Amino acid sequence: IVRRIRGLFPRADCIVFGHTHMVMNKRVGDILFFNPGSFRACIPHLWRRTIGILDIKDKIEGRVIHVSNSLLHKPY
Repeated sequence: IVRRIRGLFPRADCIVFGHTHMVMNKRVGDILFFNPGSFRACIPHLWRRTIGILDIKDKIEGRVIHVSNSLLHKPY
């Protein structure tokens, strides 16, 4: 995926993509490739709930957070 996408957007600082539901937070050269994964199960036996945060202050940095099932059932 990285090779294929990198050629399409050579001037990008960050490429955010999805659909694969597979986490990626990887810098190749000057480009950050970021896929936050999936909050919903598509492959139950391989799956963990994840969300992503991009920090774009000084330099673009990605963070993937694994969400525990116990957090989903707490009252507000």
